[in-house]
Amino acid sequence: MTRADTIKYVDSTISASGDGDSWETAYKTLQEALDAAQSTWVIRVAKGTYAPEGTTSAATFSIDVEGVEIYGGYAGLTGGGTPDARDIDGNETILTGLLPSTSPIVYAWHVVTVADNVGDTEGLDNPPTTRLDGFTIKNGNANGGTTDHREDGGGMFIHEGRIFVANCTIINNEADPWGGGVHVLGNSAGDGDGTRFENCTFDNNTALANGGGMEISMARIEVTDCTFSNNTTTADDTDSDGGGGAWVGPGYADNTEPETKFMGCTFRDNLSATKGGGLAVSTGTHQPIEVVNCSFYENEAIDPASSETSGIGGGIWSERPLIMVNVTLSKNACRDEGKGGGIYFDSSSWESTSAATMTNCVLWRNDSNEDHSQESDQIYVQLDDQEIWPAVTYCCIQDNANYTLETLFNTSVNPRFKSLTNNNFILDGTGCDDENCSSFSIDEGSNSPITQTYDIGKRLRKIEREGHGEVVDMGCWETQTAE
Repeated sequence: MTRADTIKYVDSTISASGDGDSWETAYKTLQEALDAAQSTWVIRVAKGTYAPEGTTSAATFSIDVEGVEIYGGYAGLTGGGTPDARDIDGNETILTGLLPSTSPIVYAWHVVTVADNVGDTEGLDNPPTTRLDGFTIKNGNANGGTTDHREDGGGMFIHEGRIFVANCTIINNEADPWGGGVHVLGNSAGDGDGTRFENCTFDNNTALANGGGMEISMARIEVTDCTFSNNTTTADDTDSDGGGGAWVGPGYADNTEPETKFMGCTFRDNLSATKGGGLAVSTGTHQPIEVVNCSFYENEAIDPASSETSGIGGGIWSERPLIMVNVTLSKNACRDEGKGGGIYFDSSSWESTSAATMTNCVLWRNDSNEDHSQESDQIYVQLDDQEIWPAVTYCCIQDNANYTLETLFNTSVNPRFKSLTNNNFILDGTGCDDENCSSFSIDEGSNSPITQTYDIGKRLRKIEREGHGEVVDMGCWETQTAE
């Protein structure tokens, strides 16, 4: 809880619903609390499984009051000890789209929806006052067709609203075709900007076309310290933009405003049948997407149902410029030979003043068509007549041979991860005490773009290891003194 407001209680184990003023008189269902919610309410929800009320797929937990805060993970009356004890993992609080007492089985199109009247103040600089915190959101299936966006966001559908979602697990949701786990949909006027996801997990969600874990369309949001794992997009036609982990579409019309940001996020084991196994970014004349302190590994742009050559950008596929700082991409794969097992950039829609930039990044052991022996297996740039290349500096890129990448303080020397086999991408600090680190990527980055104090593991940046002063490492991890 972040405010001293009216506290209300929900506990599914109570015999009959009360007024919600205490655990002993709690609401029995979350739906009752949401139906009565006011902007000053903080709702505490006890462990258990909660489904939206109704017998049709239109049933949903609708958050339509600005300022309400909803927290799961409480022990409640049957959790043992103090009812107000909060343990998100130990007191799992599940919001499910599997509707009870229905035959045949019925799934909600959206487990949670956020209405367009939630969050009237747009912009990334204005944090949302509405909050959803500490829930598992599962079993949504957005397969109801185009009417009223019934095909968008199986787990959550945020339509021109703004919300802070924290400490949630979005798992086992589906959409046909957009945003299996979550779909954030705004508009060109900026309605929907400012949603934030923090410390959330998107796991095992599926979309037919775009955004297995998350789709972001016409909205600018921040995603911080989140994990995207085992999400899938299944369509194998070239019109699908993929994005097994996440897909970002056209954003806000004002190019002077900041765009969507991914900070401290992990993308692993996601799959797209076409483009961008981890992340896909569609075209649009908008500000670049920021990707900072993120890790991409074992993502694939491969259609498992076909043996034909298809799939580009195993880790990332992007038609828009990206600003990438301290990103590690390793062991990602695509099927098209030489088409960016790590990253595929299509620069045909870029302008010379808004090209992609990569600083302090590591691209190592990414494969295309089971090969990692050339630069294009790590990074591939699709050029048009403008021939706009990304600005790549202070990066470690395996087998970099292109003249645009082999200078500007880049290296192709093995970064020497702690354990490539075990996906431990911390740089090996052996020998640093003698000013001769095993990894040549330690203390070899640029401090210029660094705005964050910590690495992806919340460890301090700019740890001096090689006598160069407080200089940042390449990649998403910072080697510490004892490593």
